[in-house]
Amino acid sequence: MYPLKTPAATAALRLSLRAALRAAALSATAVAPLALSACGASQTQLAGEMKLGEAKDASAASAAVEAGDALWAARGDRAKAEEAIKRWEEAAALDPTQASTHLKLSYAYYFIANVHVRWEEESEDAQGALFDKGVKAGERAILAQNPDFKKALETQKWEEAVTQVSKEGIASLYWYATNLGKWSLLQGIGTTLGNKPRIKSTMDQVLKLDETFYHGAPHRYFGVYEAKVPFGDIAKSGASFDKAIELAPLYLDTKVLKAEYFAAKQQDEELFKKLLGEVIAADPKAIPDLEVENTNSQRIAKKMLDNISDFF
Repeated sequence: MYPLKTPAATAALRLSLRAALRAAALSATAVAPLALSACGASQTQLAGEMKLGEAKDASAASAAVEAGDALWAARGDRAKAEEAIKRWEEAAALDPTQASTHLKLSYAYYFIANVHVRWEEESEDAQGALFDKGVKAGERAILAQNPDFKKALETQKWEEAVTQVSKEGIASLYWYATNLGKWSLLQGIGTTLGNKPRIKSTMDQVLKLDETFYHGAPHRYFGVYEAKVPFGDIAKSGASFDKAIELAPLYLDTKVLKAEYFAAKQQDEELFKKLLGEVIAADPKAIPDLEVENTNSQRIAKKMLDNISDFF
């Protein structure tokens, strides 16, 4: 006899099947040099022979950074965003000692994948390559900001060493872990589970250092985490999302993620529509520096509502 199908069970089955199909469609070619097999954690270059090198031309690097910053202001235009990245890559090559340049790149790779590439057909491979670059840039930023961290990894596990990183290193930790998490999801469940301890411990440290960082980012992360991982606590998920919204109500992506991961899992269609409706009705310019990101969140919200049957 078949078990009784409830709305929650049906949705869970649909989500599981969708995840399985996506994983099966991914290229079997690993993203080098981070990828191991699909059933293990990725290597971090920080545990190996990674070195930043010395500055070759600090003045030229500074000029390249400024040129990139000017282009990045118009990052809603993909061509200008990609040109900004090229300028920052030039700057990083000219002066690899500057953590700020590596941080710009780590976020920029994530941004291109999340705001531009995601809307292309069959975008997973291209997104994966960008998240991979974001991981590497994040590692270089960590090394530049926290030179003792690499040394600690010689005798300690990541989960132990990361607790020693100070508040000054919070941005490098966050964008490293965010890119690694996104990259891992595209590689499949084995890689995701293999990297989970490193990502979670990193986000634990971010939360400990500054819960308000990047518009409540650590709380937003744990909202997704508790809803997504096996045996996660859905009540903690909701509480984490609510805290992130409390800390930064004008950052729209939090409500999008709460709708996708919390409301959908709870099969609360009314909450799902309410959250996404609030996103669509919001002023994307409420955070002037993030108008492009907020506009992208509104676009995602509209697509989710147009395809609501995928969630309920």
